[in-house]
Amino acid sequence: MPTRPRLKSNKKLITRNNKRLTPGFKFRVSGFKFARGQILILALAFLTIILILSASLFGKIANYVRFGKVNTDTQQATFLAEAGIDYATFKINTDTTGYGDPCGSASLISLGTGQIEICVTGSSTEKTITSTAYIPTKTAAKKIKRAISASISQTVPLEVNFGYAAVSLEEDITIESNVTVGTSVNPTSSIYSKRNIIGNYPFPLPCTSRVYGDVNVVGTFNPPFYCPTVAGTTNTPPPPYFVTGLTPSVWKGLAQDGNYVVGTCKLSNPFNVDCPIDPINPRITTCPPEPGSCIISGTWGPHLFNGNVSCVNPDSSIGVYGTLYITGWLRLNCTGHRIGLDGSFAVGASTVVLAEQEIWLNSDHQTPVSGYILFYSLATTDEAIVVGDRGIQAALWTPNGRTKLNDSDVLGSSISGCILGKSVLLTSGTNLIYYSGCPALDFGPTSSQLLSWTIKKGSYQLK
Repeated sequence: MPTRPRLKSNKKLITRNNKRLTPGFKFRVSGFKFARGQILILALAFLTIILILSASLFGKIANYVRFGKVNTDTQQATFLAEAGIDYATFKINTDTTGYGDPCGSASLISLGTGQIEICVTGSSTEKTITSTAYIPTKTAAKKIKRAISASISQTVPLEVNFGYAAVSLEEDITIESNVTVGTSVNPTSSIYSKRNIIGNYPFPLPCTSRVYGDVNVVGTFNPPFYCPTVAGTTNTPPPPYFVTGLTPSVWKGLAQDGNYVVGTCKLSNPFNVDCPIDPINPRITTCPPEPGSCIISGTWGPHLFNGNVSCVNPDSSIGVYGTLYITGWLRLNCTGHRIGLDGSFAVGASTVVLAEQEIWLNSDHQTPVSGYILFYSLATTDEAIVVGDRGIQAALWTPNGRTKLNDSDVLGSSISGCILGKSVLLTSGTNLIYYSGCPALDFGPTSSQLLSWTIKKGSYQLK
């Protein structure tokens, strides 16, 4: 019977087996045999590469964050400078037109995340605002600076090239007998038609119609028996003519803004009742429905009349202080009635009376009035504007209809000014004298109206 090995022999056997089974760093990976310690070297090399890539990535991230902060600060400075322009415009509109320090002595204003410096230069009708922003402060060692300038204005120029006594924009100019355009001492009273000019047929009577300036016609001008006679030259084709100007929406807005004056207003129905004035905006009056009207006298403007407007008979006058916008028709045909500019207007200035429907001017200006009014009608009829007035100074514009000078009495209609119309009719016995200042007239608000200051288009500049 075999015996168990001795403990000593068992220890030796176990020791030999343990040595054989003891794990080492020698092993194979995909056929490659690593020696003892090689895996540690590879791990260190791999970690070194990771650290190098991470350092590069962290550097790029740091630059991105730094550049992003600079960009953010620049944008904040730009926005802050823009806010300075708006703030100065607000202060000028709400406090006083004298707001703002001259450049070089402007005080700092803390606003938002930085400071702004605002200086204002200019006149009572046009100013230039310069707003300089600093992030975080002007005295900081490292700061972002942005400056913006803009011009603000109260005036709204008409910008219409009234270069002729009368212009038909689409249809004919018709001249009847005994019509005079200009005078012998004012030969600049020329006419321009984008279509034809139609003369009169006085036979067997002599021709009594005369144009003292030039005749410019795109179509034909073949007056029977050469009537009217032309003192100047006849240009066929004429030089190009393009009308430019503000849209009616500008004047509609002006009629509801700025310092205002309200005259006397009575309703035609019910008779002799005061016109209702809007409690929120006293520049707005509601008139009775057709055929009723608001009967006005005294000084008005700027003002919006929702409805028709007429005058008081027998004798009354209307002074226009600012833009008048009438959603219906305007009829001024009262005996001795006069309409003219308020005395606050500067020399060469004027304003606008705008009507959605027809305008009839049959008053009597026996003495010249000061300044000019632009009567602008949006009516599409053959009598969009009818003038039977003696001595009125005005500019007339009917983009959708016809302007008509009408012989209302034995003295005839006489107007000093200029006409723009879809078509023009000069009836027998009328006189049109071109005012050479028509192209230079400013039909915007007067400086005394103190309309809201607004930034002029194209004046915004980043310095």
